[in-house]
Amino acid sequence: DCPAGEPEEGCEEPAATLRELVDPWSPAGTGEELAAAASDEAYEADDELPAPLGDLNLGYLVADWLQQGENHGVSLQLGDEKTAAAGVAYHSARAANPADRPKLVVSYVPAAAPGAPENVKAVPADAGLLATWNAPADPGSVPADPGAEAEALTYTVVVRKGAAEVARTTTEETRALFPGLANGADHTVQVTARSAYGTSDAALSDAVKPAAVPDAARYVQAVRDYAAARAAVLQGRHTTADKAAAASPHGAMFRDLLAEQVPELNRRREAYARHDRHYSSVVSAFDDVLTGAGPGGDVVVRGRLQERTVLTHKDGTEEPEEGELPGRFVFTGGVLRMEADDADVEVTLPATAAAAGAVNLAPPAEDSLDEVAEGEQESLPIQLDADGMLADEPDPFGGLALRAAAPNGSGTATWAKRNVKIKREYRNDCTNFVSKAAYHGGKMKQRKGGRKNPSRWFRNRIGPKLLDSYTWAGATNFRNHLKDYRGGREISRYDAKPGDVIFAFYRSDKRWDHAGIITARNKGNVNISQHGGRGKDHTTLNNWLKNKDITAVSIIRPGRRS
Repeated sequence: DCPAGEPEEGCEEPAATLRELVDPWSPAGTGEELAAAASDEAYEADDELPAPLGDLNLGYLVADWLQQGENHGVSLQLGDEKTAAAGVAYHSARAANPADRPKLVVSYVPAAAPGAPENVKAVPADAGLLATWNAPADPGSVPADPGAEAEALTYTVVVRKGAAEVARTTTEETRALFPGLANGADHTVQVTARSAYGTSDAALSDAVKPAAVPDAARYVQAVRDYAAARAAVLQGRHTTADKAAAASPHGAMFRDLLAEQVPELNRRREAYARHDRHYSSVVSAFDDVLTGAGPGGDVVVRGRLQERTVLTHKDGTEEPEEGELPGRFVFTGGVLRMEADDADVEVTLPATAAAAGAVNLAPPAEDSLDEVAEGEQESLPIQLDADGMLADEPDPFGGLALRAAAPNGSGTATWAKRNVKIKREYRNDCTNFVSKAAYHGGKMKQRKGGRKNPSRWFRNRIGPKLLDSYTWAGATNFRNHLKDYRGGREISRYDAKPGDVIFAFYRSDKRWDHAGIITARNKGNVNISQHGGRGKDHTTLNNWLKNKDITAVSIIRPGRRS
């Protein structure tokens, strides 16, 4: 009844609250039945309610319907729960009068390439440079299938000496090392981002000049000898820093830093000996090395540090652990003073609040626990001995596993082991990784709905941000979801089997704050694949418990796929 053109008073475009129908509803149903059939969370964020009808973006919802192959429609309520309009007629797509049936018009937006990478920086070294950058603030378009794996951005990095290209690489990381460059010449770095929908504009660094470092090879060898000396102490071949350092011609360069670590290395070795275990193998490698000048005359050695240890029981069973990180070793006055993760040091934070807000984080626990995770203060007691290790309590099941079916646990474990090196999508990516293992490997079915709904569990890559459910990427929330909505039950560490999900409770955070996938069990200890700190992708429960902030563990076996 409103005239065309400028709306008169009372004819403004109405605002509404939209909810997806998770159960079918027909015109014969009541309003209460309509409310019961609708999702308990509105489609829009709370701070956007109510939203003008013309502003409702249903693209995400329609793409979800296309992926699922079915839907029950949506409900529209003018206003919101507090300001609902009176005398409004609600109609269904099944209404007898075709004129009463609501129509949904979807406008498709062309796929877009990602924006340009940000904060491109070149750090000069001896005959090389380190290039770092931040991901684009605009990642471009993502797959229309909400359950599909979003393809990671790939970066093409080109190094030029003057106008001539001298090096090129493609990577999914946001850093790259380039050896073999000419000292004394200006070099610039150009980075482009690429997705399935196109390539971004190029972003350039300032020019830098690689410069020679006297005795560079000596510093690199000192780092390798330092790692070998640490391994020798851990295996008991040396018990003092002086003896371990004396085995290397470069020992004087790292003896002081090693001496700070020797007491803990000895304590750890002796504690394992009391538990009839010993380090049968400790192997390290230091590759892709660059040596450069640091501030104040320091020398900085960068490279990929890999370490693999094997802890062997007296019965011959082994606990392997392996890790990798970009190492950074700083020498002052020719003496090794600091060891760090170079990726944490050579990082440029986003310059604007909007860019910082685009950084993907797991749903913040402080925002979601009150709404989702009841019982987050719960702590499952575990027994630790004086060495801080698992107590040697008797196996309550006599070595026999309980006969309980978990959704394709072997598939979950296999996927986790094979894909542990996949790109991390969240800053704290552990639960996201576990959820992907349960979905892709264990065939656990997603449940769509409100992001904060504890009964829902889904992955959503529609739009420029990660819009997963809070249960998908938050450890506390996922644990509660498994227990309350998937028939999950607590499992003894003696009954653990591949595919079970293990959680760690942190004293400082007062919540379950880390998760991994169990891939093997050796008596009371278990092997774990995870997205953890410092590159420890394959580890064990005993190694988890070296962290004194962990006061409890919980092993959950999901009971239902759907």
